[in-house]
Amino acid sequence: MTGVQKIEHAHLAVQNLEEATAFFKDAVGLVELCEEDGTIYFGCGLDSNYDLAISDGGTGVRHFAVRVPDVETIEKYEATLEKENVACSRTDGDEPNQEYGVRFSLPTGIDMEFVSVSDRNYRHEVDPAKDRSPIAPIDLDHITLRLLDVQPNAVFLQDVLDFHISDVRETSQGFWRQAFTRFGDYHHDIAMFSGSNRDETLHHLAFTMRDIGHLKTFCDTVAAAGFEVEVGIGRHNAGSNLFIYVRGPGGNRYEFCAEAATLDNSTATAYEDRTSIDQVSAWGGIHAPKSFKSEGS
Repeated sequence: MTGVQKIEHAHLAVQNLEEATAFFKDAVGLVELCEEDGTIYFGCGLDSNYDLAISDGGTGVRHFAVRVPDVETIEKYEATLEKENVACSRTDGDEPNQEYGVRFSLPTGIDMEFVSVSDRNYRHEVDPAKDRSPIAPIDLDHITLRLLDVQPNAVFLQDVLDFHISDVRETSQGFWRQAFTRFGDYHHDIAMFSGSNRDETLHHLAFTMRDIGHLKTFCDTVAAAGFEVEVGIGRHNAGSNLFIYVRGPGGNRYEFCAEAATLDNSTATAYEDRTSIDQVSAWGGIHAPKSFKSEGS
């Protein structure tokens, strides 16, 4: 479904660059595209754009990007941000295969970009990168941030940057515990979970898998590589997607998912009282471990 997902790439910090690189190449099956100034760029191998960049130095989000079609759209959002007195800077050509970009910070301080890329072709399954593993994800799916206060960041995306809020999970007192926002038709491109540690910026970064069979085989591959599934396989309530979660050696959490819902622009925000996030699957019977609820990166 080319064009459904709008998340373009994410740059994460990792605790051990060598171990994290081996994890993404050997267990996840990503393609190493290049290394520049200590940052390693990976792709899912079905186009020439990068999906994930990692560099040494802790954990969490360095920046993430949402794709737009052209420089005119970049300029439109640059003007909007300046009108709202949000500091921004152009990042044209700063990263592999990126044509134009504008970078700014969300209210919580996490850096975000709008970018356009040089490879806009559709993904072709019979023309993968030569070193792509058949088990690899087919694309980057979404990012879920971990924030002290979800609501102002979600509202900023909605009111300033034309996002839609698909779902809100709130307590009985009205505190937003989770918000799921979309830039296109996909249920969420940027999700947000509340946390209590101001140093944490990431709950998880997610990749798209084809179906439950792909997820099952991927679980076997990950286990054979010495890593455990943190939670799953299940089907989420928000977004309806199938999921598994894995903690990588670099200290971050990754989701691998399939079958997420799509919505049109007229779909109203769904609000749900969710004081507890212990139950993570619409099927029931799958309860989030303590690590999933209390630990970000």
